[in-house]
Amino acid sequence: MGFTDVFFCPLLANDLGTLFLKMLEKKLSGLYHVVSRECLSKYEFGVHLAQQFNLDSSLISPASVQQADLTAARSPRLTLRVDRLAEALGEKTPDQSAGMHRFFDLYQQGYPHRLKDMAGTDVPAEQR
Repeated sequence: MGFTDVFFCPLLANDLGTLFLKMLEKKLSGLYHVVSRECLSKYEFGVHLAQQFNLDSSLISPASVQQADLTAARSPRLTLRVDRLAEALGEKTPDQSAGMHRFFDLYQQGYPHRLKDMAGTDVPAEQR
C-alpha cells in the first residue's frame, strides 16, 4: 500500500552526508532544510523504487492515509524547501532520479552487505 496523499522529500543517506560535509566546509550556520529538492507521494516513491529495482510496481496499491487506520496522527505534507541551502552551497540538492540511481548502484556494488559487515552482524555469508 502506498499513500497517494502523503508527500515527502526523500534523500539518500549518502547524499545527506555529502551535503553535511559541504555545509561544514562552507562553515554554514543557522537553519537549513536538508532534503531532496523534489517532493512526491509515498505511493510515487514506492513505484519509482520498484521500477528502479525491476520489481512489479503493480503490487503497490494506491491508498489514502485515511484508509490505513493508523494509531498516530501524521501530517500529509512532510515537505520542506531547500532554496536557502542551494543558494548557500551554490548548487542544487540532489533530485529523486539521481538519488534512486545511486541507491541502485550502491545495492549492485554490495553496499548493504558491506554495511552489515561493518556493523559486526552475525549473519552467515550464505544468508547475505
